[in-house]
Amino acid sequence: MDDIRLAMGLIGFLSVGAFAVTWRLLQSRSEHFLDAMAVVVLLLIGVYVYTVWGQLWIVNWIPLPSVIVLSNWFPILLAILGAIVWLRLKAFTVTRRLPVMGMLVCVAVYSVMRFIPTEPPVCGNDWERPIPPMVFPVCRQTTDYTCSAAAAATILNTIGMETTEQEMAELCLTRSGTTWLGLYHGLASKLMGTKYRVEFFEGSLAEIDGPANAMAPVLLCCELDRSTAKMVPQYVSDGGWIPDTAHSVVYFGSINELHIIGDPSRGYEAWQRRDLTALWTGTGLRIRHINDPPAQQ
Repeated sequence: MDDIRLAMGLIGFLSVGAFAVTWRLLQSRSEHFLDAMAVVVLLLIGVYVYTVWGQLWIVNWIPLPSVIVLSNWFPILLAILGAIVWLRLKAFTVTRRLPVMGMLVCVAVYSVMRFIPTEPPVCGNDWERPIPPMVFPVCRQTTDYTCSAAAAATILNTIGMETTEQEMAELCLTRSGTTWLGLYHGLASKLMGTKYRVEFFEGSLAEIDGPANAMAPVLLCCELDRSTAKMVPQYVSDGGWIPDTAHSVVYFGSINELHIIGDPSRGYEAWQRRDLTALWTGTGLRIRHINDPPAQQ
């Protein structure tokens, strides 16, 4: 977790710098100008939340395990907003301005700390034996919150890297669930110092489909939307899917038009094409050797 602490320190340093620079540049500006700048910053925060915050694609720009912190620009943006508010309220005493600054600081700290669990779930170590022609076991999740940790353990096992659901829950920063960037942190941290790297991919079923090959699986980010759940209620009643709740599975390939899936909650499954179309979000993570070419996006 040293990488997380260093990243938090860097974001804190940049936030202090952003406050100081903004204050210095705008201290002589008019109130109307400060009001306009505050609106611009609020719009930037909205754009950031909608397009960047928590999105897995950001690992293409920041391919570091600590991307979950380094891609959190709330503290920096709030520091800029804080400097503007400080200057805008210069007619008030310092003691009256401090509560506003305190609230902004609390929001900034919370935006970072909410992803860092104080204590991960207590997990078991349950593995389902492979079904021929597959050759690797599937790690079964032993809590309601560790599908991503179990899926990470499964895909790491395919490259000969031993791990457990518990270890990956800790590395994936699992709390009451795992964020996609937390999952990336777990895989990237576990692969640190090896000849393998984890990378984000986005594509269609045709691009990942092929003969079943347990030596090159991919981890799929899945989710059942509410409209599909209403049209096909069996996903909920029989499959145990929860609408609008993210779920991670490992895709091993296809055999006779059946797609072989390692589902942490159900073990090995054979999905039909319509299942993948309905459940896969079109994004995922794959592990590649450093000598292999990057996946084409």
